[in-house]
Amino acid sequence: MKDKYLEKMEEWNRNFFKNYKKMEKKIVAQLEKQGQEYFILNDCYQMLGRFEPTLSEYCEICEKLGKNEGGLILHYMHLNDIPNVIKQLKFVKNTKNYFIYKDFDKYQDSGKVLQSKYISIKYDMNLEEIANLIFEQTNKIDRFIAKEWKGLLPPVIRVVLMDHIGPTSYNRDLFEMFLPVKDMKKNDTLLIVSNIVHETFHLVNSEIIKNTKFGNDLTMNSFKLLLEGYAQLIQDKFNKEGDDKRKAADFYAREIAVKGVFHFSDLKEKWNKLFSEAEVNIHTLALSFAFFLEDKFEYEKLKRLFFPLEEVKEGSWLEYEENYFGQKIDDLLDEWKEGLIRNKALVKEIESVKTPDICLNCKKYKDLTDKLDCTIDRFRQKNKNKFECNRFDKEINTIVIYRSKSGFVKKYAEWISEELTADLKEYSQVSINDLSKYRTIIYGGGLYVSGINGVKFITNNMHKLDDKKIIVFATGASTGKPEDLDNIKRKNFTYDQLKSIKIFYLRGGFDFKKLKFPYTIIMRLMKWKLSRQEFLTSDEKGMLDSFDNPTDFTSKENIEELVEECRRK
Repeated sequence: MKDKYLEKMEEWNRNFFKNYKKMEKKIVAQLEKQGQEYFILNDCYQMLGRFEPTLSEYCEICEKLGKNEGGLILHYMHLNDIPNVIKQLKFVKNTKNYFIYKDFDKYQDSGKVLQSKYISIKYDMNLEEIANLIFEQTNKIDRFIAKEWKGLLPPVIRVVLMDHIGPTSYNRDLFEMFLPVKDMKKNDTLLIVSNIVHETFHLVNSEIIKNTKFGNDLTMNSFKLLLEGYAQLIQDKFNKEGDDKRKAADFYAREIAVKGVFHFSDLKEKWNKLFSEAEVNIHTLALSFAFFLEDKFEYEKLKRLFFPLEEVKEGSWLEYEENYFGQKIDDLLDEWKEGLIRNKALVKEIESVKTPDICLNCKKYKDLTDKLDCTIDRFRQKNKNKFECNRFDKEINTIVIYRSKSGFVKKYAEWISEELTADLKEYSQVSINDLSKYRTIIYGGGLYVSGINGVKFITNNMHKLDDKKIIVFATGASTGKPEDLDNIKRKNFTYDQLKSIKIFYLRGGFDFKKLKFPYTIIMRLMKWKLSRQEFLTSDEKGMLDSFDNPTDFTSKENIEELVEECRRK
């Protein structure tokens, strides 16, 4: 039979947030009076892990009882006890969750705490600048979460800023989130601030949902789908991102549905598997579904699903959720999917946004998610003066310009652009003034009687390009013997120009049918001359034969030397 002290603790625990301070005071007093043995004998030592003054005692008990195999990492992190963090990491080193905590042993606490009404921020000593920028916006967070979840918040939401890259992890006992912010810049502050709102919802929800009959079991059918969708929806409301975020999420979900990438019911049943294995952004799909539910049931009703304050009669999350909505979750998923497929106006609107030069590389992606992410980014930034491509973390400082009649030069230009993450422009789309922002200029053109097609665009403007690295490549059907390359250099460049320009020959091919006037006249004249010669070289024989039998000798391997030259400082 439980003693009166434990009965009181159970009673107060039903409304943990309201009774937090009373419980903390009572537990500290009981620990001082009865010692650790009381909590061990009554198997209630877990409550010591919920309060800062008793946290070290909790860790000691877990060590004594052998309950320390990786489960204390975050508790020791809170205590800044890095030697024990290292010890705990050894227990999880060969488990699937190790990536979450991989660099926790490198944490160096600044020794400072930034405290607002609800938010308490600790941070690695390398992150002081970004920690202060985040703290400047904590009053905004306080106002928002107090309005959204009034009466449901713990006395403090703890945030630890980590100087590493990885997923967010939680110490749910202490309402503590560990946010990885390595290499984030000043303009990333809003993202981190909104993530605090997102993760606060998870911490508050986990405390309330665990008091239901089904508890906080993350394997529950459809629980993670709805949970993550709502968490992003609340983050969107905090950011006030407007209708574009909704359209972008719906477009992504629609494309996945139309292309039949996977069954939407898998979102309900196989969330954890999809999270780790699927080549789709399941969080974007969850957000689109959350927007659909908000439209159908209104926001306040959707929100109350995650905060069941009245007694829940159902014994499973699925039963509770379907009774709450009055519809089976599979039917809701089907309705959402069909609505997306019918929304052709959305596709037209999003795909009408012009593709910036920086995204020509993204268009080459084979991965559907990358292609969709690029399209969505362009749509969401359509009103910005400067587009920021999230797939590239460096400034584009190289441009590839090409003039192609038969397609061989274009193929090489695309390969070079892709390899160097360079902008790509057709000759007619660029002026010499457009090149001022680039450090490296690459020009490619086909050979016609040893002349490089369009190369005067470069040679006539050398005085404007004297601070640039300039590379020119030419393509032709011949093998490209050294003497041929020397002839190309003499015919197209002066001696002084060759001091500043690197020349490459990339074997292409020949397809007479693709040529247009006046090049057809030039090549017919060449054919006539070759046919009248008594003796022909192997290259001349090959050229004569290719008038009737098109050839293609292009190979991605041919650009390796050129690419290496571009990367050389």
